[in-house]
Amino acid sequence: MTRPKGGGKILRMQSCFTSRKTWSRSTPSKRHLLNVLDPRYKLPGRKHFSEVVLPHLYNTTRAKVTKKLEDMQFFSATTDLWSSHTMEPYLSLTVHFITDKWSLENACLQTSFFPSDHIAHGVKDPSTDSASGICKKVVRSFSYSWKRRRELTAVQAELGLPVHQLITESPTRWGSRQAMIQRVLEQERAISRVLGSDKKCRYLLPTWQDVEVLEPVNKAVKPLQDLTDALSGESYVTVSFIKPTLSMFRSSLLKPEDEDTELTRKI
Repeated sequence: MTRPKGGGKILRMQSCFTSRKTWSRSTPSKRHLLNVLDPRYKLPGRKHFSEVVLPHLYNTTRAKVTKKLEDMQFFSATTDLWSSHTMEPYLSLTVHFITDKWSLENACLQTSFFPSDHIAHGVKDPSTDSASGICKKVVRSFSYSWKRRRELTAVQAELGLPVHQLITESPTRWGSRQAMIQRVLEQERAISRVLGSDKKCRYLLPTWQDVEVLEPVNKAVKPLQDLTDALSGESYVTVSFIKPTLSMFRSSLLKPEDEDTELTRKI
């Protein structure tokens, strides 16, 4: 088989192109590779995207949203504090409305950088703080070790547990602490097997006292997290859920039970 013309150059430049050091447009190896592939192609620069592509995308999106809102008579507005993948805080304003075809729609009108802290402050209790601190250390030990994550997956399959990764708590993510605690309790046997086999990490193993604290905390907080998820929907009306849900909480979900521990009743 005859090698295509320029094939040798392409193969030599491919390794350079896939290197982490060559992601920049100004890297000579990338420009050279593209020139070998097609000399007629001109790679757009940063200025083209910042002055042409992004403004065009913004204007097009703005026009679509404006047209969507032209016939809107009634609406409700919500705000949301959130963090980007790079952990930069933002504040968004969203409007929600119903169209003539009885379709629930929403549109984000503005997103602004929000440099102030927007972390959640929970109930402070020495016992719960200590137990959740153990959870954080356990999750961190697996987050920093690919080998432990691999071992955890193997033990999960051996014990017949769900193959789930541990969840990291984030102070800006509502409900992330409860999700972290619930996942640690779910994977307690697998976690004990993996950490117990490493002498350097045995001190991280949750004790029975820790588990006795984590279980009532999860039991008491889980219904509140379910309510939050139900009221956070965008594809269905949620305001009509509030009163029935609060009534259900008072009459059953948050009503003390005979088997509740003292900590569960306190929470």
